[in-house]
Amino acid sequence: MIPSVAITGYLERKLESHKWVKRLTAKQLEEALSRLPLRPDLTPQFRLHQKACFLLGVAYPQFCFFLDMGTGKTLLSLELLRYWWEAGKVRRAIIFVTSDKAFHTWEKQLKQFDIGLPLISLYGSSAHKWKQLEEFEEGLVLVAYPGAVAMVSGRAKDKKGKVKLALDKKLVKKLSYWANAIVLDESTRAGGYRSLTFKMISHLQKAAEIRYALAGRPFGRDPTMLWAQCYLIDGGQTLGETLGLFRAAFFN
Repeated sequence: MIPSVAITGYLERKLESHKWVKRLTAKQLEEALSRLPLRPDLTPQFRLHQKACFLLGVAYPQFCFFLDMGTGKTLLSLELLRYWWEAGKVRRAIIFVTSDKAFHTWEKQLKQFDIGLPLISLYGSSAHKWKQLEEFEEGLVLVAYPGAVAMVSGRAKDKKGKVKLALDKKLVKKLSYWANAIVLDESTRAGGYRSLTFKMISHLQKAAEIRYALAGRPFGRDPTMLWAQCYLIDGGQTLGETLGLFRAAFFN
């Protein structure tokens, strides 16, 4: 049982609001972007809301972008990764996608908008994926969530003696070498806090100073998915470090 004083303290925490960004005019946004430590050379097709999100993504290198479908989350992420690349903060980044069918979208936009960063799409068996990585020095790594989990997992017996898939910590640590930054496309895929996907990314989180989540809708009928995604990005800064406190505050 969590004490009521802890729940009250949790609910009354002072949190930052980013609504002010929505009130900025195009001119004000341009002025704010020009004052960044490194002035970004954004693609001419960048829209007003993307510039606002870009500004937030630079100010807060761990941020969740819950933007509607068709609002340009892929291009936003690529521009942010290019910014950190040019700033010398990122040399390797992992972009998690739902399946290899999503590779084409990222590859196409990288080329279409002349982002200019090296990119590799991991496909095939886990052994082949590791071989691809070993030959890839630096740049952006595209990998599907299920494929990434398979790469860092092995068979192990649980307490009841049943053989199940379990994370191999050595392989997770090996993968973290490519995780200066991580982007969770359709981040609801990592929203199951008991899943191997969530557990894998929570380990990679320690190596990635820059982390972004992308989703059109952050959760369905189960609000715990929102907690999980925010935790992977900000380590609990928004919704708390434990699911128990989140539930005690918002569930009945």
